[in-house]
Amino acid sequence: MQPVQMAILVVALVVFCISAVALIRIFLEYKQGEDTYQEIEEQFAVQEQTEPETEGGTGEEAAEDRFEPLSIDFQALRAMYPDVYGWIQMPGLDVSYPVVQGPDNDYYLYRMVDGAENNAGSIFVEQSNGAKFQDANTILYGHNMKNGSMFGKLKKYGEEEFYKENPSFYLYTEDGAWQYDIFSVRVVSAVGGSYQISFAAEEDFEAYIDTAIRTSMYDTGIVPGAGDTLVTLSTCTSSDENR
Repeated sequence: MQPVQMAILVVALVVFCISAVALIRIFLEYKQGEDTYQEIEEQFAVQEQTEPETEGGTGEEAAEDRFEPLSIDFQALRAMYPDVYGWIQMPGLDVSYPVVQGPDNDYYLYRMVDGAENNAGSIFVEQSNGAKFQDANTILYGHNMKNGSMFGKLKKYGEEEFYKENPSFYLYTEDGAWQYDIFSVRVVSAVGGSYQISFAAEEDFEAYIDTAIRTSMYDTGIVPGAGDTLVTLSTCTSSDENR
């Protein structure tokens, strides 16, 4: 073998070894994240037989067919993880995670609920939001993980048929459980009005709703009204500029 060929082979082997190590590290990090959140769910969340309170009636039958309510021991959960804000459950996506709120929007970006560093991060609430989903619009962030964890499966809502089968998701706090009916699915700019959490006047809220419905990928038939509270689930797309 010529020296040049040998050099190319050595470089190729080095690149392969580095790539293999990187893949193993990613796999182990994915597993760590999945194991941690599964353990938390098994420890603090159990299945219930009662239905949650509902907010709206559209699509409830399809949601009920797939819905198994949780009973969550928030007192014990918050004693171990003080930043816990609530719990989100999306049965059609196998999403069931504690929701946290950190001192800023960076803290839980690459930290799990137990504070361990992990690229999966956590499902976390916009730092500017108040407690218990009482703002006009509460923002929940989650990574678009390649293994489908966190908000990695939200992209399925790009399919109208999937939405029809899974028109709702569920949020839990110490005060109870609520069903949220999805009214808009869209790709938006990473910055701008889509992330507005409060509105100066009812007309501003109505304008926000109008824009959300008009730019939705499909018509859900649901129109929030005055006094309703919104929850926005936000994750990355393939573009750095969009969510």
